[in-house]
Amino acid sequence: MKIRQEDLLHLKEQVFQTGQNLEEKQTILDEVRAERKMLHSELNRYILMVKQVQKDLELATNAETQLTKERDQLSQYLTQLRDHDFKVLKEEVDQLRSKKGLRPLPSLEQEQEEVMGRCSSNQLKIFSCTKQPFNNSGRAINISKQGQGYEREYPVKQNTPVLFVLLKQIQT
Repeated sequence: MKIRQEDLLHLKEQVFQTGQNLEEKQTILDEVRAERKMLHSELNRYILMVKQVQKDLELATNAETQLTKERDQLSQYLTQLRDHDFKVLKEEVDQLRSKKGLRPLPSLEQEQEEVMGRCSSNQLKIFSCTKQPFNNSGRAINISKQGQGYEREYPVKQNTPVLFVLLKQIQT
C-alpha cells in the first residue's frame, strides 16, 4: 500500500505539473495568436499602403506619359510654327519690306539673343499669366492694356492651346 500511495502522490504531482505546463503553453499560445493577429493586421495595413503607392506610381507614370506626349506635340507644333509658318511669312514680309526699301526683320534667334542680352531674369517681372484652353475662333488674339507700354496682336491657329505670360521690364 505504501508503494501505491507513493505512486498516487507521484501521479498527483505529475497531474499538477502537467496542468501547470498546459496553462503555460495555453498562455504562450494565446500570446502567439495575439501577436500573429497583430502581425496580420499590420501586414494588411502595409498591403493597403503598397496598393496606394502602386496607384500613386501608376498615376505618376500616366502623368509622365501624358506630359511627354503633350511636350512632344508642342515640340512638333513649335517646329512647324518656327520652321514653316513663321519662316514662310517672314520671307514674304521681308520681300515686301525689301520692295519698299526697308531692311529685313531680325530672325527669331536674333530677337531672342537681343532680349536675353537686354534683360536678365531679375529685371523681368511676371505681372499676368493666363491660360486659355483653346482659341476656337482661329482669329488673332489681341493683348493690350492702355498705359502699360505694350500692345501686341498674336495670330493663333484655330483649336490650339494658348498660354500667355506677360512680362514687364522693371525700370532700374
